[in-house]
Amino acid sequence: RLVPHKGADRAIGIARSVGLPLVIVGDVTPYLAESEPFYEEKIKPHVDGVRVRHFPSLPNDEVLALLSRARAFLFPISWDEPFGLVVAEAMAAGTPVIATAHGSLPELVEQGVTGFLGQTNEELSGFVARVSEIDRAACRRRAEECYGFERMVSDYEAFYRKMLA
Repeated sequence: RLVPHKGADRAIGIARSVGLPLVIVGDVTPYLAESEPFYEEKIKPHVDGVRVRHFPSLPNDEVLALLSRARAFLFPISWDEPFGLVVAEAMAAGTPVIATAHGSLPELVEQGVTGFLGQTNEELSGFVARVSEIDRAACRRRAEECYGFERMVSDYEAFYRKMLA
C-alpha cells in the first residue's frame, strides 16, 4: 500500500542519494483517504520508468523474482509494523533488508547479518553502501529457520498439544 507510514517517499530520496534505481510495488489504496494524495504529491512526480519504477501490483512470482535480484529491500517505515511479511519474503529471496527499527523489525532483521536497521535517511543511505557485507545465503537461512513451513508446523503442533494438555 502506498501510504505515508510505509515510506515509499523516503525510499525514493534514499535511492536518489546513493544513485541507484528503485522499484516500488504497491497500490494506491482506494479505501485509505491518505493514499491517493500521498501518491499524487510524493511518489508520482518521481516515477520516470528508469530511476524510479512503480508497479501498482504484480503476481507474487514476479515480486519474488524482483526481490531475489534486488541489491537490497528498502523499508523505511515510520510506524510500528506488527510483523512485516514482506521483510520475511525478502530474506527468503536472499535479499538483505535495510529498514527503520520500528515495531517488529528489530526482531526480524539481525543487524549486520540479514540487513541493517537505522532511523535517518542518511543512516539508511550509508547502509546501502555496506549491503555487500551481508551474506545473501544467511538471509535465506534465517528466513527458513524462523518462517519455513517445517518450523511453523512444528510450532503450531507444539502449541496445540500444550492447549490440549
